[in-house]
Amino acid sequence: MICLSIFAILGLYSASAYNPNIDQIRVDRAAKRLIHHLALARLEAVRQGRPVTLCPGDTSEGCATGNGWSGGWIAFGDPNQNYILDPDERPILAGAGSSDLTIGWRTPDRLLFKPDGSAWPNGHFRICGLTSSNRRAVIVHLTGRARLSAQAPGNKPVQCP
Repeated sequence: MICLSIFAILGLYSASAYNPNIDQIRVDRAAKRLIHHLALARLEAVRQGRPVTLCPGDTSEGCATGNGWSGGWIAFGDPNQNYILDPDERPILAGAGSSDLTIGWRTPDRLLFKPDGSAWPNGHFRICGLTSSNRRAVIVHLTGRARLSAQAPGNKPVQCP
């Protein structure tokens, strides 16, 4: 009886991990968290009057190359615009990634907010869940504003990396 109970609990847990509704909630939450962090990074660039870089990575290692955004991201004041977290630059924020999601961005693998709030380069983040139907785009305009969409720019489907 105990074995049957353990088996049932494990079955429920594994089924919930691949539940499309739970997967969609994860995608939507990650997209909204990313939009919030983009807005905070942009606000800091304007408030401080200096560029702010957002890149994949963490506060201990700085910007990561080739690892993508799924492992998390950081934003930091970057007055010399070298896209590297130098010892005299402090992180402004850090976003946690998720092994259940794939998050991609264009090349170069970083985003710079200028003191006027504009962004370089423009583009869109692709946030993809475990199932092919659960995907969102976070579109970043040159003005620095970001928005959530079920489609990529040009009403195209979101291509998962």
